[in-house]
Amino acid sequence: MEEDAQNPDLPVSTGGVGFDEQTQAAINNQSQSSAVSGSGYKGHYLKPTPEQVYFDGKHYYWLWDVSNILGQEPGSSWIAYNGGSIYNPNGFSNTVDDQPRVGPSATTTAPGTLIGDELLKLKDISTAFNSLGDWNPGEGFAARIEIYQDVAPWFFNGVEQEDGTMDYPGMSLLMDMVVNGAQIAEDDPRLLAIQAPYNFETIQYLNSMGKTGYSITGKPNAKLTNLRATRESQLEQTFISLGINPKEWKMENPEDWSALTEVHTMGVVGQAESKNFVGFVVGIEGYDIDSSSPYYERFTSAADRLGNDNLGFDISDFINSNKAERRGIQYLGAFGYNNLSAEQKASVARIYSQEGEDAGDSYLQNIFDNHPIYGDKYGGKGLNFASIIQPYVSLYTSVFGEAPDMMDLDFAEAPTMTYQEAGKAFRTKAYNENNTFYAQNVAASLNKALGGPVIRGL
Repeated sequence: MEEDAQNPDLPVSTGGVGFDEQTQAAINNQSQSSAVSGSGYKGHYLKPTPEQVYFDGKHYYWLWDVSNILGQEPGSSWIAYNGGSIYNPNGFSNTVDDQPRVGPSATTTAPGTLIGDELLKLKDISTAFNSLGDWNPGEGFAARIEIYQDVAPWFFNGVEQEDGTMDYPGMSLLMDMVVNGAQIAEDDPRLLAIQAPYNFETIQYLNSMGKTGYSITGKPNAKLTNLRATRESQLEQTFISLGINPKEWKMENPEDWSALTEVHTMGVVGQAESKNFVGFVVGIEGYDIDSSSPYYERFTSAADRLGNDNLGFDISDFINSNKAERRGIQYLGAFGYNNLSAEQKASVARIYSQEGEDAGDSYLQNIFDNHPIYGDKYGGKGLNFASIIQPYVSLYTSVFGEAPDMMDLDFAEAPTMTYQEAGKAFRTKAYNENNTFYAQNVAASLNKALGGPVIRGL
């Protein structure tokens, strides 16, 4: 991404410190104009209001506190978006409900550990969050972070620096993967810095999940599906090496087989230790593990995953995650499902696994019927998100020229409006966002009505 160009004739505003009121007012006016039209990026004034702003002498970083999401003390860690070389706390647009917004004054001291500052750019924040005053981008990462806390908790290990401060290189690695879809290299210096207890299989699993996780737009993640098939084939060979017919054992122990496949897929057990682990959990003579063995803690910990959820997600959640997510999106929409709590998502997966599809569907139906967005209008009528959304998808597409982002709150709330109200809201949104398709349609309509060429800049 290109950096915003600094105007050499313009003092950089850091919130007004050190300037008289007249000078500061002139700076604010100039700075707003530059942010809108004079810099490489023009959308500063539309972006969500930051909680804090940090200036490192070259760039302004827009900060949001993510400490609570990471289980830390407030103010410990912040997601940091590079906003370029211009910042004006008085240059924000009003909120969506027309309330004035004022940003915080910039500080030259970072309030805590910055996460993503080398990766995240302000312009990459979705326009769906324009003009919001109460928004935290970290919440969008929360579900993914919970997955990684279970699979690879070493992502969150801190490293003490020489000056006594803590650095979190694993979080930088995680952010690079979740935001940019970057693959993890086994020799990445950030892994080495946190001395992560990983193996090759764990890295393969994380790379298979990549930026999208277990599914892609409601469909199973093909990379993860293929990796699981590979691990199952390798597990069959492990059973053969132990003198056990894998097909017969699988038929007699289907749930245990699925669980064994998952711990191998996740890299909880590496291929080099698979034979010893399977012999241990199956109870083959000669494969007992003494408490003094270097394998003992790892094997007993991995074995716990086969039957309970005391270490995180129940294995059934992994086995049934694709079905649970697919049905959850059908009943609640992508926005509704992804904003369920971790406990609710785990409950959905467990119900589908243990009680069957009818019970899972009933659970999701009850959530929809009592949903804060959809419940009042559609609850108790046997409807769900999939059955009500299509007219609004078609309407949105006719206005914007493209399908809606199902994670956009504005679109998620559209079914609560009448068709006419939604159309008006979509057109207003398209106008405010300078949507090219909408502008061309307006121009064409005016041209037809007036009988001549119409040029209109939106």
